[in-house]
Parts: sequence; structure tokens; C-alpha cells
Amino acid sequence: LRFFDLQPKSYQQEMLEQLASERERGRLRNLLVAATGTSKTMVAAFDYRRLCAQLGGQPRLLFVAHREEILRQALRSYREVLRDPQFGDLLVGGAQPSSFGHLFATVASIASRNLIATLGADHWHTVVIDECHHLAATSFDAFANAVRPRLLLGLTATPERHDGQALAPYFDMRPDGSPAVELRLWHALDLQLLAPFEDYACDDATDFADVPWHRSGEREAIDKLVAGNEVRARLVVSEWQRLVADPRRSKALVFCVSVAHARYMSDWLNRAGFPAACVVGKGDPEVRRRAPIQLARGELCAIVTVGLYNEGVDLPMVDTLLLRPTESPVLFQQQIGRGLRLSPQ
Repeated sequence: LRFFDLQPKSYQQEMLEQLASERERGRLRNLLVAATGTSKTMVAAFDYRRLCAQLGGQPRLLFVAHREEILRQALRSYREVLRDPQFGDLLVGGAQPSSFGHLFATVASIASRNLIATLGADHWHTVVIDECHHLAATSFDAFANAVRPRLLLGLTATPERHDGQALAPYFDMRPDGSPAVELRLWHALDLQLLAPFEDYACDDATDFADVPWHRSGEREAIDKLVAGNEVRARLVVSEWQRLVADPRRSKALVFCVSVAHARYMSDWLNRAGFPAACVVGKGDPEVRRRAPIQLARGELCAIVTVGLYNEGVDLPMVDTLLLRPTESPVLFQQQIGRGLRLSPQ
């Protein structure tokens, strides 16, 4: 197995210098905010490589995320940057790591193994928390308050949470309250780090006026309006045909509200002649693994999903997005970011 000698791009080098500057000032728990598609994980890997050079070895590392796909992608990034095909172990599901020195794990796996109590809160020199806007969730909060690394690095594209809870208490923010590093979507677009896009809003007769936006019951209320809604599904297909020269050549992600909604829309697209796979958390793992490959090959023109691809997964082949109804700017930004990664094709 051969690796290229990967080096940070100029904007990533600036991020690394900002992190180093914050640490020199004694701020060791840093938040890195960068738009989807700007390779936050690669920045974390380059940061770790620099630490290795400074310390003369590979300090213990824990990389935490909430989905297996994110962890596998992160582990691959670290191995490529370090040029070490044996670096790191996965702890997810039933996987049994050979050691806990350089670990890529879900927070659920860490909790179920009681690793912090077993190994010690300061076992890892460096802890990286990907998609750290989840920190205020109960499981992540318990983990963040228990672990005591020398260096903490949080990664997110969307620090604003739906519930309004702040991430600042988990990090050493700058004196003005800002994160250590910040590269927002519009700045990334200005720097041509992401693909420009066109956004179309298609009106239909569905009335969302009674949806309790940002309150309990929001998802269920939307689901009742869209799952099984034949008029709306027909309009989605019609508008896709109107706006795209040949939808069958698209590589689309279709975001849905529920599993029922996803299965309904997948069936609708297939019956309309648009090969689509329904990929949901509790679905067939082989379908989940194979669908992105089929999309890239053109065997599918759409992956219909709920929840799985909102964040963290790199699908640069995606050129079309069909977004679920939402009034959340955070969710909108997460979903639209899935289609903004640059691709040679």
C-alpha cells in the first residue's frame, strides 16, 4: 500500500496556525468551525501529525463521532496523512480494537465499555470530537465532562443547535467569544473551496401552517403531511424533470422526514423510472454500504434517506439535492452541504 505525501492546502495551513496560536495562549480545548466540504477531518489529522513531530512520537489519540461511516472515513484520513496503514483501531458495534492507544470510537461504544473509568480520564493526550454540535446531547455531554485530555479539538460546520444550547462551555473560546477557527459556508464559497449552487423552491398545495416548528411533535406533524402524499410526490418528480435536463443521469440525495416517508419516496421514484435506493439506519447494512458505490457508477440516480447523510460523510459525486421541509437553518445548511463538495467529474 502506497501513500502520497499529503500537505495542507493554504487555507488549511491558516487553520493549523490559528490552532497553534490559541494553544500558545493557554487555550487547549479548541473549537474548529468550518463549512461542510472544507475537510475539517484532514485539518485534525494534519494537526495531529504536527503534534507527533513536536513530541517525537504518536501521543494517545481518541477520535469520537456518532456514526460508523464518519469513523471509517476519519481513520482513513489519519492513515493517509501519517502514511501509516496500521494506525488506529475502530471501536464501533462489535469491533474489538487491538489497543486503545489510537482509537476511533462512537460515544455509545465508549460508554458501553466504561472506558473512561477503566483507562482513566487522562488516558488520551488528544481527543477529537467530530460533529461536536451534538455535545449538548446527554450522552455526549457526559463524555465531554468526564474525559480530561491534554488537548481537546471539536469539529463542526454548524455550531448553532436546534435547541439553542451553546457549545462555548465545552471549549476555551477566544476573549470575544469566538471559536479558535472559523470558516463559514459563504466565505468558503467566496474562496472557491465549494461548488457554486442554484436553489429552487417549488410550491405545492401542502399546508405546513399547523406544524409546531422547533417544538415537540414537529417531525411527526411533517411526516403526516408528506408520507403517502401522492400529489406532492408527483410534483417532486415533475419539478425534477423540469429543472434537470436528464434526471436519470443525476446523482441525487433525497432527504426525508421519516423512514415511512423515505420508503414512500423511494418507491415513487423507482416507479417513475428513476432508480433509487432507500438507505435508513435500521435498513439492510449491505444496501447502506453499496448505495454510494452504485450512485457513483450511475446504477442509481438517487439515494433516499433520513438522518444518515446529514453530516460527516463525504459523497463528492452528489450533484442534486432534494431537501425535506424544515425551518431550521442548521438542518438546511447540513443538507445542502452534501452537494457542495468539489469533484473532478
